[in-house]
Amino acid sequence: MAAHHAPTPTKHAPAKAAAPAKHAAPAAGKAAAPQASAAKAGVKQMGYAAGAAHLAPGGGADKKHAPGQEDAAPMAMAARKKSTDASLTPAESNAAVRYNRARGFTVAQVKKFQRIVGTAADGDFGPDTVKHIALFQARHGLEVDGKIGPATQAKLNAAGAQNTDSKQDDKKPTHGGQPAPHGGGGGAKVAKLTHADIVEAVHYNKEKGFSVAQVKKIQSKTGAGVDGYFGPDTVKHIANYQLRHGLEVDGKVGPATAKSLGVELASGGGQGSNHQKLVWAENKARNMGLYITSTTGGKHTPGSFHYRGRAFDAAGTPKNMANFFWAMLKTHPTELFYDPCGSYDNGHYSEKGIGGHSDHVHVAY
Repeated sequence: MAAHHAPTPTKHAPAKAAAPAKHAAPAAGKAAAPQASAAKAGVKQMGYAAGAAHLAPGGGADKKHAPGQEDAAPMAMAARKKSTDASLTPAESNAAVRYNRARGFTVAQVKKFQRIVGTAADGDFGPDTVKHIALFQARHGLEVDGKIGPATQAKLNAAGAQNTDSKQDDKKPTHGGQPAPHGGGGGAKVAKLTHADIVEAVHYNKEKGFSVAQVKKIQSKTGAGVDGYFGPDTVKHIANYQLRHGLEVDGKVGPATAKSLGVELASGGGQGSNHQKLVWAENKARNMGLYITSTTGGKHTPGSFHYRGRAFDAAGTPKNMANFFWAMLKTHPTELFYDPCGSYDNGHYSEKGIGGHSDHVHVAY
């Protein structure tokens, strides 16, 4: 039995043993092929790296075999945009001018940006302003395109908050934050306005037609001297108030500042209630070189608007009175009399005066 079964394992054993031996050579051949290909690829990749400067961008083989090379151009471009060389082409400059003007910034905002970037504050986005914006972007690591997008605007606002901080030499937070790291707790913030800014704000506030009571309320809330008159000192205190309350710092009592102060915003320009119109007209007369001669009562008849607190008379040089008459005519008051120029009564204008108004201008709302 042993002799009968001995050949069986011998018959199958070589077959089982031969199978691995039979396939060993081809396996070694397959392993050798990738190694050879890898070697060739390595040589080829070294060739790509050595001649990378001469390769055309966008080549598929280059990106596949040299992944580090595909980011070289964008990185170089980013480095150029963030360098101190902030030069823009004429096309880029024109595009930035159009973009900035389309953003709808106010004249005050544009002037603020211009002062921050170091150019003339004329309130208009021109090529010179764009050039200085680009320089500002380069200094602060922003994309250099001369456009005031969200990132640039945020950086400008932060720089503006620092510029309008107190005159101490410490750096204060730009959004509220902690007080100055000085003994005694720092001190109040002081807004910085140029002489031109102050003059502009004084004129703006007077034109809005606030009553004396409203002006006194504004002065009381901002810490200014309470005299019922918008002057440079009041404007400075308004600006400080705006700075403390996170408002636009311009010294003007616009919608946001008026709301914060709790005063009704007068429309100005002969608009609003009769009282607001009258106050606006009185301020207009003073600004045009006239003085108020009478407001209520006096020598006027009991039925006159003067007795109702809705009229005033203003006098000055003939030229100033004439200019004031024509300026008031555009606002369509209830009554407007100045004999040398004519009369306007309830919507009807006549070149002929009514008499008795040759030395003063009468205005009623």
